[in-house]
Amino acid sequence: SVLLTGGPVKSTDFLNFMERWGIHHGMSSFHYPLSNGHVEAAVKAVKHLILKTALNGYIDGEDFDRGL
Repeated sequence: SVLLTGGPVKSTDFLNFMERWGIHHGMSSFHYPLSNGHVEAAVKAVKHLILKTALNGYIDGEDFDRGL
């Protein structure tokens, strides 16, 4: 499950990716600090994942997808 504060929520590619991997998502208010902290931690984790699995910056590969 993923908590979002905005972004590409209506993107067909994003929604297809979420469905493909069985990820459920919800929205958070910008004014709710606890949720925003969770989102910031998730961003940090994804940045770390990119550094580990996408050395050339290419995140459309299976290694990156599996890491999520």
